[in-house]
Amino acid sequence: MRTVVSWPHAALRTPAADVPEITDEVRALWEDMVDVMEAMPGVGLAAVQLGVPLRLAVVDASTARGQVVRM
Repeated sequence: MRTVVSWPHAALRTPAADVPEITDEVRALWEDMVDVMEAMPGVGLAAVQLGVPLRLAVVDASTARGQVVRM
């Protein structure tokens, strides 16, 4: 599991890069992000919060959980 970046951290103030295509690496990162989000627990997490400067996020605001939206 990845470490969450704490405020203040330059990664949280730096614009993230576009993701040109969905690759196996992006899918693996999304899964890591879901694991971290669930461990916190939270309803959303951006890749930059893990120190990864990409425009990726995961959200699960469902009551039952397990309805993650990967963006």
